[in-house]
Amino acid sequence: MKKKGRKTSMKKIKEIARLLFECNLGIRPIARACNISTSTASTHVEKLKELGATYKEICETDEDILSELMFPKGAKPSVKPLPDFAYLHEEMKKKGVTLQLLYEEYKRDNPEGYERTQFYHLYHNWVKKADPVMRFTHKAGEKMFVDFSGDKPCYQDPATGKTVEAELFVSSLGASSYIFAYAVPDQTVGSFVKCNIRAFEYYGGCAECLIIDNLKAGVAHACYYDPDINKTLAAMAQHYGIAVIIVSG
Repeated sequence: MKKKGRKTSMKKIKEIARLLFECNLGIRPIARACNISTSTASTHVEKLKELGATYKEICETDEDILSELMFPKGAKPSVKPLPDFAYLHEEMKKKGVTLQLLYEEYKRDNPEGYERTQFYHLYHNWVKKADPVMRFTHKAGEKMFVDFSGDKPCYQDPATGKTVEAELFVSSLGASSYIFAYAVPDQTVGSFVKCNIRAFEYYGGCAECLIIDNLKAGVAHACYYDPDINKTLAAMAQHYGIAVIIVSG
């Protein structure tokens, strides 16, 4: 979670630019992939569009210059960022989570945002208008969900006769629920990346977003609020032009 007053790093700004200009992702997927709030993602996306530069030009821009372009001194936002109501609604279902805690989190991310009374009022109005049935609709080619199976398959080594356990990688396309499974010896980073590449080959292409949880093979630093994607996985994502979204369970 970002601390009050802390600016988004230029590394993350460049990743936002990649997902925006190269992957053509929307605000919410970008926010999920970069572990930032949707209001923060929206602000950065609008600023990147205003720059009128290509992704390549942004990557080649000196970080100090890019920082000045993105966060000019003395500049103040003209519009207060709206809370992510869908996110708040899901968090409120969790044990021990209160609207006050979510408000404090919102203010840490958005010091210039709404005050508590307005925040509560906006949320309760949204709840009244929201569809009480939460539906999950996935566009074709948008998401590929991946994980290792909890139950390990096993096979008998023909040379020794010993039973050997394996790790079972499973992927599923969001829209069609088309499944691919692949057995590997372990859950190392190399095996995980190999499994994803095999899945791409099997499906005949890449989804826009790769959805993972806090797998050790995919996340260098597991954290509910700000997990770091493993460098090898990040390099694979850039190579195939996809986004990696971490879902903390």
